[in-house]
Amino acid sequence: MKKNLIVTVLAIVLATLSASAQIHVGLGASVGTDGIGFDAALTATRWVGVRAGASFMPCISPKFNVDTYSFVSESTVGDVKVKGKIKWSEFKLLFDLYPIPSSGFHITAGAFVGNDMPVKAENIDPIDADEGLLINNYIVHTDDDGIARAAIQVKKFKPYLGIGFGKAVPGGRVGFSMDLGVKFWGSPKVMAFSPDDDMYIQALESDFDESGGNIIKTISKVKVYPVLTFRLSGRIF
Repeated sequence: MKKNLIVTVLAIVLATLSASAQIHVGLGASVGTDGIGFDAALTATRWVGVRAGASFMPCISPKFNVDTYSFVSESTVGDVKVKGKIKWSEFKLLFDLYPIPSSGFHITAGAFVGNDMPVKAENIDPIDADEGLLINNYIVHTDDDGIARAAIQVKKFKPYLGIGFGKAVPGGRVGFSMDLGVKFWGSPKVMAFSPDDDMYIQALESDFDESGGNIIKTISKVKVYPVLTFRLSGRIF
């Protein structure tokens, strides 16, 4: 009885929607500060649209030198090449509101969901078991393979808010749009892999010297990630 009632209500809602609006569907490809993206868009009314898809950041791998610290001599003993890795992939669900239907201007709200460690770093060549990486007076220990790992951690679920220009589903066959907004990814944390715990643990501001502590403090205050996206879209029907 209850199931039949739900089905009936849904049927009425869909019938009303189809009678009062014409549904249009399109596909889009984008590029911007959130990486390369693909999505499907749907507009059921002149005022509201929805986009669902995924985006990913191709791997960026900067290299730099970091001092090594010996637990035996309790001093720095050299340096080693460290490779950073900036990379992520996310699913996204965005809702567009067109306050002036005849215009392409829209307000967008939604969310990105993806990996929580977009930035990682580790030494390229193994170092001795009695050594670690020394970063602003903080020592990152190595695993059994002589590799020390660090990362920046943010939230997996990132709400999004922004504005844009252009239709998600173009009036013609092909259209262009732009979005500008921010992802709210929380307070970033600097993490270091602990072989004893077999997991990443948070490196605190007090673990570093003054300059390193200031860097940690600054990183933790960057609670949003700016998103500027350019999107090329095509209308299916």
